[in-house]
Amino acid sequence: MTMPRSKWLTDLTTAAGRAVELAENIKAGAGDYVAVGAVQPADDRGRGWYRYSKPASRVRLEQLENAVLAYRAGPQDKSHPVTASEVDNGVLYVKTGITTPSDSQYLFVERYDRRKQLEGRRDGLAGLPGGSLAERFGEHRLDPIPLQPTDNTRVSREQSAAFRACCAPGLQVVWGPPGTGKTHVIAEALAHLMASGHSVLLVSNTNIAVDNAIAKLVTLNRPPSGRVVRIGTPAIPEIARNPDVSLTALIQARQADVQRRIDECEEGLKRLQNDPRQSALTDAVRRVEDFGEQRYRAAADRAENRRRLQSVKSELDALEHRERDLDSALGQIIASAVMAEWAVLRAAELAQLAEVSRLGDHLQELSSLPLVHRWRQRRLARRVRSLHIEQEARRIEATRRREDFETEEVERYRGLAEPPSVTADDDPAELRRRRDTLDEDRNTLTQTLSELARHIATVRRRASDAQAKPMPVTGDEELLRKADAAGIPQLLQRLPELRRAAGTWRQELDAATRRYEELTKLAAKQRREIGPKIIAEAQVVATTLALLAMNPAVRTKAYDFVIVDEAGACLIPDLALAVGIAGKGAVLVGDYLQNGPILDDAERRDPFTAEHFSGDCFKVFGITDPRTARGVSGCAVLTEQRRFGRTVTELVNRVAYRGVLEAMSDTGGEIVVIDTEDLGSNLAGIERVGKFKGSWPIGALIAQALAEHHHLGAERESVGVVVPYKEQVRATTEFLEQSPVGPAVEVGTSHTFQGREFDIVLFDMVEDGRGQFASFESGAGDFHLSTLRLFNVAVTRARRRTYLLADTAAFRAAKSGPLAEILRLHHEHKVIRVAARELLGVGSSGEPPALGTPARDVYDALSSYVKLIDIYDQVTGIDPILHRIDHAKTAVWMWSPWIGQYQRLQDALIAAHGRGVAVNVVTLPERELTQKTLASLHHFEGRFKGRIIHMQHMHQKIVVVDDRHCFVGSQNLLSVAEGERDRRKEVMLEIDSGPMAAMLLKHERSTDLLKDVNCPKCGKTMRCVNIMSRDKKRVWLWRCAVGSGACNGEMAFTDAPRPHLRGRSPAWNR
Repeated sequence: MTMPRSKWLTDLTTAAGRAVELAENIKAGAGDYVAVGAVQPADDRGRGWYRYSKPASRVRLEQLENAVLAYRAGPQDKSHPVTASEVDNGVLYVKTGITTPSDSQYLFVERYDRRKQLEGRRDGLAGLPGGSLAERFGEHRLDPIPLQPTDNTRVSREQSAAFRACCAPGLQVVWGPPGTGKTHVIAEALAHLMASGHSVLLVSNTNIAVDNAIAKLVTLNRPPSGRVVRIGTPAIPEIARNPDVSLTALIQARQADVQRRIDECEEGLKRLQNDPRQSALTDAVRRVEDFGEQRYRAAADRAENRRRLQSVKSELDALEHRERDLDSALGQIIASAVMAEWAVLRAAELAQLAEVSRLGDHLQELSSLPLVHRWRQRRLARRVRSLHIEQEARRIEATRRREDFETEEVERYRGLAEPPSVTADDDPAELRRRRDTLDEDRNTLTQTLSELARHIATVRRRASDAQAKPMPVTGDEELLRKADAAGIPQLLQRLPELRRAAGTWRQELDAATRRYEELTKLAAKQRREIGPKIIAEAQVVATTLALLAMNPAVRTKAYDFVIVDEAGACLIPDLALAVGIAGKGAVLVGDYLQNGPILDDAERRDPFTAEHFSGDCFKVFGITDPRTARGVSGCAVLTEQRRFGRTVTELVNRVAYRGVLEAMSDTGGEIVVIDTEDLGSNLAGIERVGKFKGSWPIGALIAQALAEHHHLGAERESVGVVVPYKEQVRATTEFLEQSPVGPAVEVGTSHTFQGREFDIVLFDMVEDGRGQFASFESGAGDFHLSTLRLFNVAVTRARRRTYLLADTAAFRAAKSGPLAEILRLHHEHKVIRVAARELLGVGSSGEPPALGTPARDVYDALSSYVKLIDIYDQVTGIDPILHRIDHAKTAVWMWSPWIGQYQRLQDALIAAHGRGVAVNVVTLPERELTQKTLASLHHFEGRFKGRIIHMQHMHQKIVVVDDRHCFVGSQNLLSVAEGERDRRKEVMLEIDSGPMAAMLLKHERSTDLLKDVNCPKCGKTMRCVNIMSRDKKRVWLWRCAVGSGACNGEMAFTDAPRPHLRGRSPAWNR
């Protein structure tokens, strides 16, 4: 019979549903994916692997389940699924298919993974039956731990109770501070439960806790493949690469066939990607582009224009020459034709003359006949006479025509031809045929000349067009000569053929890529089907609480036992879900003095959700200190500390554990306090963004120095940097990103380091005596409890040494708690104090600390970054500064609030600017100066042509020369007069350090101060800066001017947060 669910479980399920609604209300932005950051190819790990550019701790590893790679614009158009992921030495690596482009790739994760987790948790809680261990959890009731001893000799006598608690039915708790063997007990319990045939779920809020336990289990038990399954992205590489444990590797083993086809396809793709067709085109295009295709083509076009113009001109010259020849020939033919015509006319004239002469002779014969005969022949005589007259008239007409033709035509062409000799014997018909032939030749030649003229006109137009085109310029000939030597013309001729070949290659590659993508989709489908089967067959499933909620195959599997590690950091609903799916027994393992659970802001503001989600599991069972822990029958207590040495054990005993911890090892556990006292506000001043939160430059510098010293040293020690505030996380991370250690050295708040271990830990407390730790009061509420937990986590991470970075003033200010106890331990010579100033100055003797000491390690780390040249007073400090300015090569920055009449320093600045050195002076605005210093400022402004920036309320005194030489201290350099340097005690430190100079310039926003920003009101260039507090944040503002007659326009620096206007005055809003 099904038992009814308790009201507590029903209300908790309702609260879990409410959390989903709250998540839906606060989600923002479009798209299913959000960019995590850039990735670069990790060729050392093989094809398809990429390295995330930031520390792995910045990524929630559960979100990698459906992660993709894509270009920065997003995965909407094209993306490549992540098929594997692992963390190695603090660096996240992801794997995709080989078709993923290697350039400009970004890692994207699903935006709404948080909501999916909440939905899975809600559904999981809703599916828990009445009578489950979750209800016992809700009743705040633990089951007694069995008293029978265990025969496991690998656990100590104290650990035996914790071991029995992990293997017993019901609900138990194991409390153990860091280093007391919780992970070892969990691994032993897993091995025992497996040997007993039980199924077990191991979960934790962190990946590292799960992986540490599984790594120990694998070492102890060497289970068969698939018996232990790790779901998610492991935080340690030996688990990620274990083919018998990693779910990803187990799935791949069952995909042998499709993987073989994918491998074959990959080989084909590799061959195609290395195909010379594409490389030939790429090389040709590159060579052409490197040479300058556009310049070459323009020069070649101009040269071709000149060649064509010359060709057209040559053609035109030939045509015009032929035209002249033909015209001359035509004139000759015309002259010959005219003379032939004259010959025809002359022949006709001679013929008429012969006829007239013949008729005359005939008349004369008739006239000489006797009278009788003449009478008889009178009619004939009349006809002959008539014919004679007619022929004579014709002869006269023929003569006239010939003479007219001679006058009009023959004389015109007499220079070209002479009239031929014509006799009466010449055949007129022959003369006419010769004339007609010449006329035909003339007509033919005339037509030829007409066609030639039209052709010449066309060629002249072409010549005009060619003349209008660009002609070669200076340098074209040399450029073309070089192009010929480089084979550019031949390459350009080959490009079409190469493009055709590359097009064919592209088609082949696209087909192979489609086949590859089809196979990868098939493999992804198989993974989704195979994964649940592997989980169902596994005896031990290990994952995080987030993936337990998000993965139905994990959530719905039947488990005999559930072990929750780091339970103190888990939310109540997550724990209820985990213990609720246990069929026989569940155990919560952790430490109530490590970091507690974190509620989402929306859940914290919702009363119903906050009521059911708040609190930690130890408090639920009344375990609030070692005494109550020992008094609860269902709680096993671990107190034998094996990770760190006696000093850390004594510290945390005094601070948190009330003396119950017992150090079982004398090795390791050194505590070194790096004291920042007397380093000055520019180095060790905290820029706060709230009551306690903030950042300081010295923390980032020392973190980078120590990280490189230890991690890159001969021992290759692991290093972690713990800080209390996100502002310092960003500042330190920016430094380490430029360092050779890169993301291998993790930086984060204490929540990032829960359950982690490192050889070396730097705990940068960002503490100057007015911070969170100096203000600690024992038993003063939740805030001070969280402070204690933060400290406790930070100082219990290191196996060998913990560095604490703070100002001694913080230890003196602390009335109780961690800093007060550290001070006592120092007085007892158990904690080492290292004065940063003394190390930088190497003491009065100039000798470094002794070899093998912690102080020497700090000295060696800092010496490569900061070299303290000397410490000066008000008399000795001026000459070294003058020397640096006189020898400046690139830039001088000087922050000096007041300007006086000290001419030597002013002259040095003016001379440096005259040499081309970029000189920038930052000083107070006019309204904050006295009458005397105002006159000095005006005098200096009249002589100095460099940049002067006025900063309101400034007090810093800094000089930075050539981005390396730094002077930091109390002396206002430009205001002291020659005879006044011995009246007031001053101090100035000269530091030779590029990183220090970069830090100071960045801290003082030098890049922004160099910008020319125009006033939004009057348009003038703004040269006044103010720093204001808006919405609890420091905002840098440009001000147009300060003083009478100023428009007071302002503009925030580009990265300044926009102020919230609600509640401000109308004047402020305007």
